[in-house]
Amino acid sequence: MKYSLSTVICFMLLLSFGEVANAQSKVPMGSYSGEDQSELAANDNQFTDGRFYKNLQVDLLAGEGIFLYMTSTAFVPQLYMADLAQVSWVTGTAVDNQDNTTASTLTFIAEKDTSFLVFYTSTETAKQGAFAYGSRKLDATQMKYPENNEFCGRLTYIINNWLCFWYLLPKYDNGYLGQAVSNSVVDDNEGTINWLNEYGELLYEFEDVEAAKRKYAELIVSASMCIDKAAWEIEAEETIDYDGSKITNTYFTMTGGENGVYLQSFSISLYEDIDYGESISITLY
Repeated sequence: MKYSLSTVICFMLLLSFGEVANAQSKVPMGSYSGEDQSELAANDNQFTDGRFYKNLQVDLLAGEGIFLYMTSTAFVPQLYMADLAQVSWVTGTAVDNQDNTTASTLTFIAEKDTSFLVFYTSTETAKQGAFAYGSRKLDATQMKYPENNEFCGRLTYIINNWLCFWYLLPKYDNGYLGQAVSNSVVDDNEGTINWLNEYGELLYEFEDVEAAKRKYAELIVSASMCIDKAAWEIEAEETIDYDGSKITNTYFTMTGGENGVYLQSFSISLYEDIDYGESISITLY
């Protein structure tokens, strides 16, 4: 997988303000986030097989979704989730990061107000050492896909799921194309999350270049009004492809980030293709 949980935190926190709503929607844009450091030590509690662990309680309201993770270079981490009585247990999923760390992840969507325990441990007996742990949470309003085909609400929905590494977004395998997403920005479309973990969606196609330009300008204005301008920078770039086709990319980049870089920006693009007509697409890097 492309991403490393341990290296994207600085940019994730830029939008992890939780209570800041966008200009057009009452739904907050940004995840409720936490990140901290700890360690497995000789004086920790132990499972019966000799593995050291730390644990904490998580409380969720009905409709909320949470993504939990643990990463380490000292040992192979393992997450568990259990009910408060410690009767029912769920095992986390192993993830290999590109920075030579390993991670364990868990996701949970609360059907009702609930509390559970999360255990942070290793896959091997008696392992000790430092680890990072954290979570990304969306509230019930953020988890709900906007039924009305309104651009700002849908954009907020997809950005919020992007900030949670797509773990809370409904999707299904689509073969070599990656993962398909039916909860798209525009009705009757289907988005794709590729092997780079980037989301792409063809929003509109046109046969008239002026109509395409008008729609593109409208979308840029809508997106600009939707975001908190204190948290984003907007920049447009125009390029000419090898066949003479024109591409206009408008980047919306987190303050301090870079255009087109993973988990730092998204773009809305207008393609003026000399052979196939005009189209508008969105990419979340």
